[in-house]
Amino acid sequence: MSMVLIAVDSYAQNVYSSEPVQWVGRPNGYSTTPYNSDYRTTVYRKLSTTTANPADGRGQWSTTINVQNAGGDIAPDNMPGGGGAGWLLISGPLSNRFQNKWNFNGIGQGALNAYNDVVLQLGGQDMGLNMGTSGYYHFNFRDAGYVNSNFFVGYTLNAPVTCNYSSLSYNSITHNAQLSVSTSATPSSGEGVFVRYRVGTNDFTASTSVVEATGSGTSWTATIPAQTCSTTVYFYVFTSTRSLAQLNTDSEQNRFLAALRYDDNSGNNYSYTNIPITATCSGTNVTCLGGINGSASVNSSGGTSAYSYLWNNGNTNVFIHRNGTSYVNSNVQWCQCFMQRW
Repeated sequence: MSMVLIAVDSYAQNVYSSEPVQWVGRPNGYSTTPYNSDYRTTVYRKLSTTTANPADGRGQWSTTINVQNAGGDIAPDNMPGGGGAGWLLISGPLSNRFQNKWNFNGIGQGALNAYNDVVLQLGGQDMGLNMGTSGYYHFNFRDAGYVNSNFFVGYTLNAPVTCNYSSLSYNSITHNAQLSVSTSATPSSGEGVFVRYRVGTNDFTASTSVVEATGSGTSWTATIPAQTCSTTVYFYVFTSTRSLAQLNTDSEQNRFLAALRYDDNSGNNYSYTNIPITATCSGTNVTCLGGINGSASVNSSGGTSAYSYLWNNGNTNVFIHRNGTSYVNSNVQWCQCFMQRW
């Protein structure tokens, strides 16, 4: 029995859709018999597909293998690699599923929760991997066509959780956007919930940032820092066994590959716009001038002249500058009126 990844969507890809990429190895006797309708026979996937048919590695073949002493897909096996002692990624017509093989350039063991480079070759040795611990091993193979590529394998003790973006709120003091994310179950240890975003452009091939959600059980909150007024932020949510520190050093291409499960709004991504408002404070209209910090002219309480003041992210005190002297405005309601600029 083998793990087969069947393309069922209409996106174009490099590996021929009628020749699915398959996981075969020592634990399943290198069998190419598919799982048919079993959920482990997953779809060819693309994350964040607002750019048509991208060539940056967003197209992937993906499957999850349940390793258990009994009742799983395969039994635990610490594979050293080499002929008959490892596993392969293969693709080819029904008459020869082994026509194309991806493996290491030599004998070795792959790394868990990391990226592994593979070469396309007709011969070569099987890849090693320590799958000797019970749990779930999630494989993402980058579809670069019938050429050299790479894969990510993430390990979780329990089945990888699904994640869904649910709602957004704003912090009126810090101006941060707070995103609520739900998961199908409590994530395994080492399985994090993340939000990847880009400001101003709905294209995730460059200049993206990642934040990690905090929470417990099935309820999580991720915070995106305050942005310049009138800008739009695009984002999607995902789970991964990479840490935030690792994701922050990963390439844009590998950030796609590291996602176990994701919600990208069916390829469109989610978005919100940081819209400034005009508020009336102490009889004077005050408008957000952009950014986290800035200045504006207002009428101070009890005065008739306009003075300039500065505000800072998270600072609920307003300092009135008058003849070189700073005064703290004690009118909290007036202060909050301006601070709530979302």
